[in-house]
Amino acid sequence: MKRIFFNLIYILRAFRSYRQGSNDLSTRLYSDYKNLDKSPKLHDELYQTLCKGTDILDLLGVQYSLGRGTMLGLYRDGQFTKGDNDIDIDVFNDNDVYRIIAKMPFDLVFTTISNGRYQQLVFNDPQNNVIFDIWFYTMMGTELLNRHDQGVFTLPIDVVSGREMLEYRERKFSVHKGDWYCRYWYGINWKSPVFYSKDWITFYKEDCEAFSFSPVQDPVYLQCR
Repeated sequence: MKRIFFNLIYILRAFRSYRQGSNDLSTRLYSDYKNLDKSPKLHDELYQTLCKGTDILDLLGVQYSLGRGTMLGLYRDGQFTKGDNDIDIDVFNDNDVYRIIAKMPFDLVFTTISNGRYQQLVFNDPQNNVIFDIWFYTMMGTELLNRHDQGVFTLPIDVVSGREMLEYRERKFSVHKGDWYCRYWYGINWKSPVFYSKDWITFYKEDCEAFSFSPVQDPVYLQCR
């Protein structure tokens, strides 16, 4: 009974710190992210990195979904979005984070951690300079939360059991429910391709139902090179 009580206290504190912009967020830098090649990539290059990364997740038995721009492009357009340069993946806990780091055939760029839980792993595929970005969600009550230095991303917990398979170039990938996710993440006009010249935070504040703006006041950056 006492253990249950302390677990509940931990969850409530963590939930509050996520929502209120806790300063407990650290980024560990393993290479120079600012100077990475972030130019638009060929669809073949994006596909190669997607396959290599998800092959490892499948090998490790990690539950994942394509997310963000990767999900939008492949679901809406049947191909990667114009100008894309990375692969976005949602993972629903960080239990296998060290096995993922050990097995990924990419260079680790940086990690972020909040309240003792991993929030993000960013890799770079050295063969084509495609970024492979994994977003980790932590279960808090009936929600899954991801802490970013600009705010909190939220997914309802039933997205884990509600995943589907999407076929692209004769490969199948685990995805969220398409129409629901794209509207939830990109707003009611998600079916119309848009070029965003504004800062991504402005876009998320305006259109992304998943995003709650609550920036960390003094994020910590640690050089680990």
